[in-house]
Amino acid sequence: MISFDELVTLEDDLVLVKTVGKYDFSELFGFLERVKAKAGEVGRDHILIDSRRLEGQMTEAERFAGGQKIAEVFGSRFKVALLMPADGITKLGELAAVNRGARFLVTASEDDALEWLSGSESARPVS
Repeated sequence: MISFDELVTLEDDLVLVKTVGKYDFSELFGFLERVKAKAGEVGRDHILIDSRRLEGQMTEAERFAGGQKIAEVFGSRFKVALLMPADGITKLGELAAVNRGARFLVTASEDDALEWLSGSESARPVS
């Protein structure tokens, strides 16, 4: 049973994925694979995942495992930004992904995410 829905739209230079519903870790890895497949299908390597409306919290272990999976799935070929509510951001998943070669940012600011995605830097220092 799928706990959350995803709406995929194509923007000028990126794939935008909006999620809504209830977060379920058991669905995370399949979701990431679907996002990568869609981006590859349409020839885009910049992805914005908007999870600000997704209910539920990730454990620190899930953040770490998710970061590892992001690096495995997207590698350095794709540039991925994840929007989350500010009170749900710890940066552990970002750090796990970036330390394994991914170009990945977690932020609460859509403006920051879009600016980062459009920039030429491969990764932003984690603070």
